[in-house]
Amino acid sequence: MDETHAEQMVVDRLLGPQAVPLRLHQGGFVDEVEVAELVEALTFLVQAYRGRPTVPKPIALALVDISARFDNRFYTQEQQERLEDIAHELQRLAEDLFDPAG
Repeated sequence: MDETHAEQMVVDRLLGPQAVPLRLHQGGFVDEVEVAELVEALTFLVQAYRGRPTVPKPIALALVDISARFDNRFYTQEQQERLEDIAHELQRLAEDLFDPAG
């Protein structure tokens, strides 16, 4: 994976017309493969951006208020717990990404 591919995947999965949060709010549950790819891309970017003073604006925008976009009470308790787990993982990665000491 390279930076361009990872950045595009994050933007597509979080902001694009078929974004995971958008589909959640339209009644479609998460595709675990897409979530795994998103986590992999963000993990890659955390390492790639380490020590850099800035993060590209599209990536920053994609991660704004990330945990709230996975909050959805229309799903079963088990599904809601999975969404919370995904949101926490993405929030942790976002924190790592923006950590100035990173």
